[in-house]
Amino acid sequence: MFRVLGHLDVSEEEGASGVRGLRQRAVLGYILLHHGSPVTVARLEQALWPSDAPPTGRQVVYNAVHALRRAGLPLEKRAGGYQLGVSPDRLDAVRFQMLLARGRTELASGRWEAASRVLREALSLWRGQALADLAEQGLYWREMAALDDSRLTALEYRVEAEFRMGRHRDVLGELEAVVEAEPLRERLCGQLMEALYHSGRQADALRLYRRTRTGLNEQLGLEPSPALRELEHAILNHELRPEPASPVVPAPRAPAGLPAPVSDSFAAPAPAPVSASASVRSLRTGRHAESERLVREHAGIDPDDCDEIVAAKIRWVVRRALDSGDLAAVVRCGVIDLLAGVRNEETLRAGSLLLDRISQLHQAEAVSR
Repeated sequence: MFRVLGHLDVSEEEGASGVRGLRQRAVLGYILLHHGSPVTVARLEQALWPSDAPPTGRQVVYNAVHALRRAGLPLEKRAGGYQLGVSPDRLDAVRFQMLLARGRTELASGRWEAASRVLREALSLWRGQALADLAEQGLYWREMAALDDSRLTALEYRVEAEFRMGRHRDVLGELEAVVEAEPLRERLCGQLMEALYHSGRQADALRLYRRTRTGLNEQLGLEPSPALRELEHAILNHELRPEPASPVVPAPRAPAGLPAPVSDSFAAPAPAPVSASASVRSLRTGRHAESERLVREHAGIDPDDCDEIVAAKIRWVVRRALDSGDLAAVVRCGVIDLLAGVRNEETLRAGSLLLDRISQLHQAEAVSR
């Protein structure tokens, strides 16, 4: 096994325990981060010396590759670059990404317990910052940053699954620790605010919002996102309710190129593609027939679109409406059940507000044209 989710580590059975020295480890780490595609000597040289490579830089790279091969690593020359000739299942980062994708699918399908279990397994692969030993030596590439960000994303998805099962107190300590390390990551801050509120600590939730707002202002010159401001408003007015557990929704395979069925807001991820006619049919109460027409027109839905494509387009409109920041909290909480085709008083009310907002967006665009 080759491990990059923490200090670079190569298992003894590879016969490569002798991989030592910063240059060798950096070359190996960079190649592992690009597993599946050859890495040229020029890219390796730039990775080792991001600003200004020495005249001997290329030779240093060749020497590192030669040393890695002597240590028993199957480095192969392909398409003008070097690639590690091992199967993807022997790299912890690949396994993590596969588990993350599976956990996201379980979450989008409403299988909260399964999502939590799979995402826990994914997070258990981490032993610290990606390639932490190289980062300590001043090498920190955007691929390492992307991996570290994926770790936080996996945690956010798992917390969402725990919330759906009413386990706000169970994740409170973990959230407090990670927000202490990532104080400006708004989604995690929002989740901690929710956990605090549902644990009877409304004042602490509001203090956290003020601290986050101050940090964003002072360090980035930014205001909190509309979603975080709405969350603070809901906590102030005691309007925040635990997310109801939705029934499991079958998850047909989405066509290639469609956006992943996961929400961008603090609400639960959007469900897997469902029939658009089923989700809108639950709203046909009087004036909603006209709103349905506006939804279809605003989303650019064609008569020949299959159900999966229609659902993806509707999700895009929903995210756009939610990102506007003008919707009441009930919309954010109810829209996922709405798209799943669940009909109850809450989702009908949420759907009514949502469709009204989409109608406003449609009319505003028509005026601007």
